[in-house]
Order: sequence, then C-alpha cells, then structure tokens
Amino acid sequence: MFSRYLVILIFVFNLVGYGCSHPSSAKLQTPVKFSSIEKIQVKTDTSQSYSLYLPTGYSSNKSWPVILLFDPHRDGALAVEKFKVAAETFGYILAGSNNAGNGVENTNQIAENMLDDLSQRYSIDSKRIYAGGFSGGARIAVAEALNSGKIKGIIICSAGLGRFDPGYSRSKIDVYGIAGLEDFNYREVIEVPEQLQNSGWRNAIELFDGSHAWPPQASIFNSVLWHELNAMKDGIIPKDKALLQSWSDSMKTSVERLINENRYLQAERKAESAVSFLKGLSNTSAMEDLLSKIREMPGYKKEQERDANIRYQESELQKAYSEGFETRDIAWWNNELKALNEEIENNKDVLYHQMYSRIKGFLGIAAYSFVSNALGGNDLPRAEKYLAVYQAVEPANADCFFYKAVLLDRQGKTGEAVTALRKSLELGFSDKQKIKSSFSAKVLNEAGIQ
Repeated sequence: MFSRYLVILIFVFNLVGYGCSHPSSAKLQTPVKFSSIEKIQVKTDTSQSYSLYLPTGYSSNKSWPVILLFDPHRDGALAVEKFKVAAETFGYILAGSNNAGNGVENTNQIAENMLDDLSQRYSIDSKRIYAGGFSGGARIAVAEALNSGKIKGIIICSAGLGRFDPGYSRSKIDVYGIAGLEDFNYREVIEVPEQLQNSGWRNAIELFDGSHAWPPQASIFNSVLWHELNAMKDGIIPKDKALLQSWSDSMKTSVERLINENRYLQAERKAESAVSFLKGLSNTSAMEDLLSKIREMPGYKKEQERDANIRYQESELQKAYSEGFETRDIAWWNNELKALNEEIENNKDVLYHQMYSRIKGFLGIAAYSFVSNALGGNDLPRAEKYLAVYQAVEPANADCFFYKAVLLDRQGKTGEAVTALRKSLELGFSDKQKIKSSFSAKVLNEAGIQ
C-alpha cells in the first residue's frame, strides 16, 4: 500500500518528466483536494495581513509545521499558491505576508507579528517553523531566521545568504537553495554549500532550467520534502520507507539521465543532493560511488574547466556593464544589447547561452537599482539616463514603466506619467501601497486610483 506522500510524490515526478514508473495508476488519477487560501488580518495590527493555507486535514488536536513565506512584491497569496501542493501532501500550514517585501522597512517585525498571530490562532509545532521566499523575499526569510532564533530551516529561491557568517547565528539552520540556470542570482545560490562548509549546517541546492522566477512546482516540492526528511533524521516524525525508496530510485534515474546528456556538473549536483536528502535515513553508498565516478569522467573535468572560465568572464562582464551605467551613452548600450541578444539567441553552447542570459538578467536588476536609487535621491538627470538603459534592456517590464511614470510625474508631465502608469498596471504592476506613496494626487486622480 502506497503512503499518501508517495501518491502525490509520483504525481509530481510525472508532472516534470522524471520518468518514474510505478504501479497504482488509479491513485494517480485521483485529483488532489485543496482547501482555500484565506486573507487573515493580524489581531495586534490590522494594517498587516497574511494569506493563509490550512491543509484539508487540519485539526487543533495536534501540532502542525508551518512555513512563513515572502514574495518580493508582497503578494502573499502567490507565494502560498506556489507551496500549496507540498503543504497539502506533507501537512504544513502556510502563511504568506502581504506586507513584507522589497523596499519595506521593519520586515523582521512584520514577520514576527505574523508568526505571533499564527501561534495564537492555530496549533503550531514550535520545533518545525520554517521560512521561505523568492528573490528579495528569500532575503527576508534569511533575516527572519537569523534574527528570531525560532526558525528551523529556510527555503531560499533565487537568492543566496549574502555575506552572512554562520558563526554568528544563535542556532544551526537547515538551508535549501533553488535557482534557475539563467538566473542572475545563480552564483549566489551555488556558493551556499561552500559558504556553509564546516559549519555543521545541513544544506542542499537545486537548479532548474529557467531564469529569475518562482521555481517550478517540482523544485518547491523537493525543498519541503528535504525539510521533511530532516525531521525524520531528527526523530521528530517517523520514517516513511516507501517514500525513501521511491525518492532514491528517482534521483538515481535523474543523475544517470544528466550523465547521458553530458551535463556532468548538474549530474554532480544532483548526486550531492541525493546524498544530502538520504544520508542518515538509508544507505547512500551507491550514490556516493556514482558521485565519485562522475568526478573522474573526462567530460566532467572539461566541463569544470569551462565552467570556471565562464564564471570569470561573467564576473568581468558584470564589472564592465556596472561601470557602463555611468560612462557609456545609450548608443553604446544599444549596440551592446544587440550583440548580447544575438549571443542568447544563436549561441549553441549551453553553458555560454546560460551565462549570457544571466548577464541580461543582471542588467535588468542593475538598471532597476540604479533608477530606484537615483529617484530616491531625486537625481532626475541620472534617473532619466539609467531609465533609458532599463527600457532598452527590458522594454516590457512593469517596474520599468512604473519608474518611468514616477520620473515623468516629477518632471511635471502629468499626461505622460498617467500613460506610463497605466502601462505598468497592464504589464502586471500590482503594489498599490507603492503606487499611492509614489505619485502626486493629480496623477493618481487622472489614473483613477483611489
């Protein structure tokens, strides 16, 4: 008889094409039932709220693990939606903050208020409190884990640990990092194991084929599973042998597939991850032997050398482009971006294609930061210069049009500001608090924003 874990686990494997073949196909056809996501106001401060998900079997008769989630744009419901399958499978409460996000002060206090409110309303397992987030939200999760002393583990998507030194933490924290191979924060994430080396902190990373975005369903599922397995290692919950065997088999299949595709570095990371998942719960000697064999393969050594060269080139390009925001005109930038886009479109070398894609993503976030800082200091000439580069890099970016609207408003160009603001909204800009605090009453009125 398959466990409930295993049924949904196989469903996720099949969803992402891992190629697992198991019996009990009838169970795979059974749809997963979910409860609704509710918006909850914090009792002690009703200006704060969070999006809540309770698994369908929730009862106050037992304690439940909880994951505090943070989206950079304060979209708590979006963050919760991303984790819903894993939460329902393993029985986790989810709470996504609608207040903590990029550019917000006192995020630690907001997170603490949310956790305190959850603890008062629901039956929380104090030994299994986790935090997670995407991009700037991941940085909030890290800060909350380090400052509160209550967080057992974190799930950091598209962001690393920064300059954090684990020696200064009050307790050890389990860390699971996820990044896309074309994500401009990719290097931050892959450096997490080295950063935590010899710290005694359990850690694992997962890479997926993608850019700077919330990870795919399977990666998020894996991150929660990893924490679930750590709870088994710590004796907090019982072992699920069927789950362990299925996971071991699927990881072996994934590693072998990557080797056959000559993706040796990814095969190495997948094998390392498999050992991290299963060490202390089942025999990992076969996977460790396979890991050793990968590192002796001629293709692995060549790819490792190429990867080191590409990392160096990427670092140099980032430096040159960062300086270019001050020293180069828009004509130079247009030529550079044309060449960069041609490399992304035409370069058949997978590692170089990924590197150039990361560079373009880096330019987008760098332009965002330059424009934001210039407007923060009311330096309109610089903001206009940086904005021209931003528009050239990401012509359909909602944040770009938002900042264009802010600049035009400050320049007294009300009609153009309203047009740019409406375009930003069409492209998906949804932070109403930021909109209301950034524009003149005239622009807000003409745009029909109350």
